[in-house]
Amino acid sequence: MPPAYDPLPGFQPPAALANAYPLLGAVPLDTPVPLEVLGRLWRSSSSEAALGTARAFASLGILRLASLEDGSCWALPAPQHVAHAAAGWPDMVAKVHRQLVEAYSRRGTVALDALRDDGYIIQALSHHLIGSGQLDSLRRLLMNPGWLEAKLHAYGVGAVVRDFRRFLQEAESEEEALDVKLLLQAFQLSLGAAMEHPNARMLREQMLARLMAVAAGGRLKEWFAEQTSKCAAESMLAANSRLLHLMPRSPSLAQAGGVQRMTLRGHVGPIPRVAIAPNCCEVVTISEDGLAQVWDMNIGDCVMHLARNAPLTSVGITPDSSAAVVAAADGTAAVWNLSTGQVTHNFKGHTGRINCLAIDKQGIRVITGSEDHTGRVWNLQNGECEAVLQGHGGASGLVGSVLDVCVCADGTLAVTVSDDFSGRVWDLDEDGEQLHVLEGHGGWVTSAAFVGTSHRVVTTSHDATARIWDALRGRCLFVLTGHSGRLNRVSVDPGGSWAITASDDHTARVWDCETGELKLALYGHTAHVTDSAITRDGRKAITVSGDGTCAIWDMDTGEREALLEGHTGEVSAVALTQRGRFAVTAGEDFTARVWDLAAAAERTQPAPTHGGKVSALQSLPDGQLVVSAGDDGRVLLWDPVEGVCLKQLDGHRVGIRFMRVSAEGDCVLTGSGDRQINHWNWSAYSAAASVVGVRRSLERREVMLHTLTTGGSGGGQNFCIRANTAGAGGGGACIIAGNTANIAPACSTGSQLFSTGGTATTAGVATNVDGGDRSNRSSEEDPMAALAALKPPGTGDNVNAAAAPVITPSGSEQRAAIRQRLQSSTADSPCSTLSPHGGTLKTCKSLLEVVSALHHDPLRASMPAQQGSRVKHMAFDASCRTAAILLFDSTVSVWDVVSGKCTAQLIRRGERDATRTHSGGVNAVYLTRDGLTAVTISKDNTARVWDVAAGEVFGGSGEGPNLSRD
Repeated sequence: MPPAYDPLPGFQPPAALANAYPLLGAVPLDTPVPLEVLGRLWRSSSSEAALGTARAFASLGILRLASLEDGSCWALPAPQHVAHAAAGWPDMVAKVHRQLVEAYSRRGTVALDALRDDGYIIQALSHHLIGSGQLDSLRRLLMNPGWLEAKLHAYGVGAVVRDFRRFLQEAESEEEALDVKLLLQAFQLSLGAAMEHPNARMLREQMLARLMAVAAGGRLKEWFAEQTSKCAAESMLAANSRLLHLMPRSPSLAQAGGVQRMTLRGHVGPIPRVAIAPNCCEVVTISEDGLAQVWDMNIGDCVMHLARNAPLTSVGITPDSSAAVVAAADGTAAVWNLSTGQVTHNFKGHTGRINCLAIDKQGIRVITGSEDHTGRVWNLQNGECEAVLQGHGGASGLVGSVLDVCVCADGTLAVTVSDDFSGRVWDLDEDGEQLHVLEGHGGWVTSAAFVGTSHRVVTTSHDATARIWDALRGRCLFVLTGHSGRLNRVSVDPGGSWAITASDDHTARVWDCETGELKLALYGHTAHVTDSAITRDGRKAITVSGDGTCAIWDMDTGEREALLEGHTGEVSAVALTQRGRFAVTAGEDFTARVWDLAAAAERTQPAPTHGGKVSALQSLPDGQLVVSAGDDGRVLLWDPVEGVCLKQLDGHRVGIRFMRVSAEGDCVLTGSGDRQINHWNWSAYSAAASVVGVRRSLERREVMLHTLTTGGSGGGQNFCIRANTAGAGGGGACIIAGNTANIAPACSTGSQLFSTGGTATTAGVATNVDGGDRSNRSSEEDPMAALAALKPPGTGDNVNAAAAPVITPSGSEQRAAIRQRLQSSTADSPCSTLSPHGGTLKTCKSLLEVVSALHHDPLRASMPAQQGSRVKHMAFDASCRTAAILLFDSTVSVWDVVSGKCTAQLIRRGERDATRTHSGGVNAVYLTRDGLTAVTISKDNTARVWDVAAGEVFGGSGEGPNLSRD
């Protein structure tokens, strides 16, 4: 282990303080310590003596003292003295760490996760555990979501992440650290929900939801099972005392170890730009909140920040990763040392907002571009302005803001582009002399980038074109046409082979920089594309958009490999690491996000989801299926047990606003604002759900019986459960758990034997576990009839049961067809056989697998969309055959959904006759279950009850029911 850094070599404390000084090495840096704790370390005889020692240290500048309103006294040792003490007396410091942990835990009688918080120990516990060599104890704490959540709400995100950092820095192997890294990722992904709802105490459930894929893969499996059990137990014990957090049934939330590695939270304003240090260790984000923050790429915590007095607009990092340059809207820029956190230079000279900056690859100069129509060349070493680049805007001065700037690879040329429709080439070796004016664009020139190590430069414009120029000669080589909207930005791959342009037309296009030809057009975003980047090997491109998504593209085929979702607003910028493994995106949702592009390539196709808000959600009456409708016009059918989408249907062109499930449960009506109503029939899927639901029920029963098994071939405990049967013979269902060798006589003749841990034989008629002979029951009465051709649980090689009962197919032809289809598609059984503990346990196929064989279109009828006034409200009857439609022009009509015909016009357009109808606008309409009566409510403070068949208010002209607030 390398020796600790000593910032004060040779320093010796005064003789009077020589015994107390080394103990300061056990205090964590920048953490206030109660004087009571220091007094115990110093073995002071009284609090007054401890205060005297502290004041002596304070007089030497070794620590600072402060008194709080409650009368307590706290000390903050100087960082350099803490480091010197830790480096000079390591053995003594390690002993102090152990003493502190033992004192707080009362020599192990108090669990570390149950320590009383005195304002110090919870913050410093990880520091002392590492100092005393108790890395395993710290690991157990970090794997305790309850402790993490308590510390999160008490001391904030930084304090918790700091504990993870300390552990990961001390972990001896990558394998040892991997589990903790996954927990850290789950913690970071869960922060949004946990911080938004602090009283719900949901961190454990959130972290479990983010680790479902990891646990399924084998990692953290035991921990996951233990924490899941705790969640279940706590929810039962505290069901009436606190809010409960629902656990998802599938890994539908962003997963730890997946594509989204971390979310960088800390800004309180939009993040316009992000930069990654060439060493790939730090990420710098800037925000309109005036803060620049440096983030650790490995851990994801903010290690330092710089506050300015104006919104920040641009950022760049020097090639050696030692410093960052940040520019602000007040016309200033600053050089920020990333090692010390100090500002080494302030650049002042611009009289307007700085829009852009670029650092040369030699790390010698930085060029800034401003709304004052100038660019400036600054020396990074001494902070002096070497040249002012003037020329944009001409004599008029109305336009000329510099929107972007770039520097060629050898650092000799710079190109600035402006809203004056031009670009300009500058010679940096000749004091910023203007060499050429690049004219030809018919709109603002928004972005520029040099091509590889050449002097070619690509510019983009609001005229929907890009141009490739020879900057040395000032000639246009190629005009890149094809976009139909304004171009926002251009990026060039490091090798200089390809340029990618981002446009308002929702696309990005890849161009060959050598020939100017179009290579690929990337379609898929639903809003303007704001930025893009190409990996160093040229195999992948990433684009970000105003639709809040990031897309990864295959540069060979132009196919979209993955769509990265997580931002809740426009994504404004993207940056790639040197090797292209990670991408960092900046968004208007105040966050930056780190994505693992390698994991994105391995990710399977995402499950179907709504592309916008979910506007309606209802379960079918038996609760085995759930239907959702969304603003994207889609209808999705869900299996609520597994949490998976069974069917996705695009039935509406606009968002669905209204939905009704019929009383019988087979039919669903959906309505959208364009007056379209779709009639869906889910009977085939309901039948499939019933088949699988019964199998699931039996499987759960067998699993429950397995829990009663003690195992072994002899001496096993036996359980016999007898149920009365309703059929002739009076037999019972005998269920045996354990060794069944000597139990067969206990079951009466005519019973079915289900064994979970041995073998047995019986004779008689097969019966259900809940009793009753099924041979005389129809499929309409018995949902198990659809499983007639399937072997019931407990049958097989180990059980010699009687022949299966004959079930008469007395149901409808449709259900018979469904049964036949299900039976033929499940290869003799929708269940696969497992044999835990030597028993016979059948595991049911998922409902998704069963319904995949159904090619049944549930859309039965559709009332097409109509032009004119849009829908304000809809109502449906219980049978889902009748619909009442209210338009924004206050007309109300009743329709037969199946035939698509209007059966009654209750209120006509423009009708305001108070004797027959409302005198004000109508707000809503409702139908009774039988569809024979309608109710309208209005802005005239009345409600009217209508006879739908007659098309009149009950009782005639104004004499019937007229419900008024008066």
